[in-house]
Amino acid sequence: MKKINSEFYDLQIRIISGLVFGALGLFSLALGGLIATVFLAFCLAVLGWEILYIFSNGNVVDTRVGKIIPIILFLVPILNFYDFYPVIILLSTALASTFYSESKVLKMFCMLYVSLSVLMFQEILFSEKLLHNFYNLLLVVGAVASSDIGGYFFGRIVGGPKIYKSISPNKTWAGSLGGVLCSVIACLLISPLFDHSLSWACFLGFVLAVSAQAGDFFESWLKRKFKMKDSGVLLPGHGGFFDRLDGLLAAVPVYCGLVFFM
Repeated sequence: MKKINSEFYDLQIRIISGLVFGALGLFSLALGGLIATVFLAFCLAVLGWEILYIFSNGNVVDTRVGKIIPIILFLVPILNFYDFYPVIILLSTALASTFYSESKVLKMFCMLYVSLSVLMFQEILFSEKLLHNFYNLLLVVGAVASSDIGGYFFGRIVGGPKIYKSISPNKTWAGSLGGVLCSVIACLLISPLFDHSLSWACFLGFVLAVSAQAGDFFESWLKRKFKMKDSGVLLPGHGGFFDRLDGLLAAVPVYCGLVFFM
């Protein structure tokens, strides 16, 4: 019993903080319009700050860049909501020029990565090309969350060989397969809202789980590279927003590619 308890020592705080953040997020997104946009803008601003936090080994707080970049990123989804595309291009150019002198290609990639992912999330929520926009959002979030939950429990209970110990020492093959299984089940449960075939639902569950796990590994690699344990401290039991949303940030562009181009 003690061994089982030790495997889940952080579960309670993870559940509480995850439920609070998830409920707040889904409520804001369900309201739609400017409220949902402001929530996404806030998330993007925090993600940008956390990327700077990782790259600076936690010393970004008092820097000029640490104050300016989150403000720029906060404006991007709001301007996109009002179709101010030229302004977004100008802001992106300003953002790029901030890093040019430092030659931080990886940093720039990370900024563009989270920005484009949030904008694609916004596209899923508001695009007129999709039917049942909020249901599409629920499908992606549900699949990724199920993959995370399945990976956590299967990994802790079954254990077994590690996937890539030097990057993510706690990730096991059992956890990965369990995550895929739970993601597929989630898509099967949600698919009746779209009249999806069983084969398409299974395909979505598999692809979204693999994408989410790839995003998780990328963020783990990034933190290892800069010797950071967490991307932030805003979500107890999880770390930062980047720690919690890493899988979703990778899965959303993949889902957009599937629903808009297939």
